[in-house]
Amino acid sequence: MQFTSSLRRAAQQRPNGMAIIHRERGKTYRQLESRVACLASGLLELGIKPGDVVALVGHANDRQLEAQYALAWAGAVAAPILPTLPLEALVQRMNRLQAVAAIIDDAALEHADALIDHCPFVRVLIFNGQGALPELAKSQEQLVIDADPIADSDTGGDAPLIVYFASALAGDASAVQLSHRNVCAASLLHAAEGAFADEAIGLVALPSGSSTHGLITAGLVNRAAAQVFIERFEAAAIHDAIYDHGVTDLALTTLLFRQLLAHAGDDWSPLSSLRRITYVGPTLPESLIAQLNDRLPNTGLFHVLSIVELSGLAAVLPASRHGPNWRGSDAQRSAGRALSQVELRIIDDRGQELPRGVAGELVARGPTVMLGYLDQPDETAAVLRHGWLHTGITATMDVDGYLHL
Repeated sequence: MQFTSSLRRAAQQRPNGMAIIHRERGKTYRQLESRVACLASGLLELGIKPGDVVALVGHANDRQLEAQYALAWAGAVAAPILPTLPLEALVQRMNRLQAVAAIIDDAALEHADALIDHCPFVRVLIFNGQGALPELAKSQEQLVIDADPIADSDTGGDAPLIVYFASALAGDASAVQLSHRNVCAASLLHAAEGAFADEAIGLVALPSGSSTHGLITAGLVNRAAAQVFIERFEAAAIHDAIYDHGVTDLALTTLLFRQLLAHAGDDWSPLSSLRRITYVGPTLPESLIAQLNDRLPNTGLFHVLSIVELSGLAAVLPASRHGPNWRGSDAQRSAGRALSQVELRIIDDRGQELPRGVAGELVARGPTVMLGYLDQPDETAAVLRHGWLHTGITATMDVDGYLHL
């Protein structure tokens, strides 16, 4: 599996189909592929080599998506870092990664000089925001303009693709390495659940530093769907974007989902284009699901149990468990069930599988299980044992295979 193959396929199948919708920066799939190939060339000319780690310090936007695919195209490894971190934590993570470059947007602009001064591994700073170009930084847009496109490096399989810091199991200091195979498998398995509409127009309102954000955006590219980008993940902005662009596929946190519905008030008609909603966090209560089924009857709900070490997709609660025919109580509502090709078990402290309904530790194996923690062999060995990821999460599994945490 190769992360960039979906982009190349989309450019072949829907060259004139919209890939990016962002104010004046709309791009077709043909344009996006060309820009990614040029940016990859520019990155290599700056001395970024295959296997190098490059930090993406910014919010989710179209140029960060472009940069992530360009890094994969060049064979490098992306490391999304939230720009809202305190400077000390940001520098610590950059040095932990030994990142050779940082691609930043306006949200990280105030830290531009510090990243050069305090990150000895950083050889180049690349800016893709709207503000003035920082001193000593390169313009991402100018790199695209100046470079000739190059062929895809064909990096894939078990080669590292991306590093996330939001570890659920080993603490925030652990950097989770995911491969091309991990992310591609997660995005395909999520799609196999029916989580994307036909001819989708997607809006992913999840933090750029989250693995679930990465797998859903990859899934939209795999579907050759259009992606809408907005400046702020706020209820009003999301509401307006859905109405203005006819968004069919929405991904967001449970909290933001509730805020969106509260903002809509009694008039949910501006949300009527929605066909699929994936939400991350606590499952919605039965009363709110009933309202959704009544007011948005053509919209399927999907809940994701997110664990970074499983590529952001530990389990899915499908639309059938949110539909009008499901009348379980809130207490019965589960966190989801395993996807195909991913095996989940509940075990005791001796490693023996427990009967259904008995509480124990949740373990998992399959193609979405991480490569390991970056430069932490002991921590990796502690959670990856005999092919199984030991999550440390206490759960039960019912007779239908649904998890209850």
